[in-house]
Amino acid sequence: MKSIFILVFVFILSFGTVRTNAQTVVFLDVPAAHWAHAAIEQAYRDGIIYGTYADGSSGLKYFSPAAEVTGAEFLTIIGRAFYPEEMQQYESQAVTWYQPAEIIAQKYNLMYLAGGVNHLHRMLNRYEMAAIICNMLRQMAVPLPDEQELAATGQSLKIGDYQKISGWHNRQNVATVFHLGILTGVDEAGTFAGQMHITRAQTLMIYRKLADFLNQTMDFESEITSEFIPAGPVQSPADKKREEFKTEVLRLINEERSQAKLEPLTIHQQVESLAQVRANEITQLFSHTRPNGQDTFTIIKEAGIDYRYLGENIAAGHSTPQAVVNAWMKSEGHRANILSDKFTEIGIGYVNADTEYKHYWVQFFIEPKSESIKNQ
Repeated sequence: MKSIFILVFVFILSFGTVRTNAQTVVFLDVPAAHWAHAAIEQAYRDGIIYGTYADGSSGLKYFSPAAEVTGAEFLTIIGRAFYPEEMQQYESQAVTWYQPAEIIAQKYNLMYLAGGVNHLHRMLNRYEMAAIICNMLRQMAVPLPDEQELAATGQSLKIGDYQKISGWHNRQNVATVFHLGILTGVDEAGTFAGQMHITRAQTLMIYRKLADFLNQTMDFESEITSEFIPAGPVQSPADKKREEFKTEVLRLINEERSQAKLEPLTIHQQVESLAQVRANEITQLFSHTRPNGQDTFTIIKEAGIDYRYLGENIAAGHSTPQAVVNAWMKSEGHRANILSDKFTEIGIGYVNADTEYKHYWVQFFIEPKSESIKNQ
């Protein structure tokens, strides 16, 4: 009989040290020295983002600034910032976290030339982001530069790869966002690098520039004042269901560990945030390799977490916590991670996505080498 080998990794490695910054105001992984610190905190105060994880008991919050952004995530920020009343209405009735962004995108045709709503869960590149911004500005009837001005922009603002930009529409959109000062190049030569993906930190810098531009040109500030800023993170029904699912997965695996006379695993807050990022990633590529081609554990290294042991389980297609835990326990490699006495903590991620398998699950198992993050 032909057997199917399911990837599972258990590494015994150690990388770097944990670094935290006592000056961090909102997010533990965005210290005051971070280049996007001000923009990220401003977006939080504006009610535009809530981070990737917030621990209710400790109050610790994480943002995952280096994580790449999907179209749905970018449009959620756009919607909350510039269509706040509609987004509040849609979020209160949403079945999935990305549904409000999908509605906004369809209603205002924001995904035109950006892959369409069918590509909401794909990592967004800079061409697509420029298209979404320009679509929004046109929908708002913002005065935009004409073709003659845009042609001059390509030369006068030194867009380094302007002549290499593929497609007339891409060239127009890039020149427009350069002309308006919303986007610039990625290096001193002004290279736009349209195929490059954008990170969560870069997205918030762009949000701030876009908001400033609209404030100056359209007196748009009334749309992002404190009237629309929630007192704290607001959980949509989809977010609530996700957290309930993750809590139940933890309960079920600790029940299995108890039967094996093992100590229960506890949640590592930062690893939990990273597991949620990975859950979004496996909707794009169901693998222990990340969509950018890197090994799955690079996400842990990038966060500066030092560890002795680390493992990952992934799954897709299982619609309930019981179903996914049952599947993992029937797989030798996944079961070995769940019942390993080397792991002391865990991070769990779950995404309900409008893609092939619908339900995507991630477990990161860890024995940290440093206690500095956990105890703060």
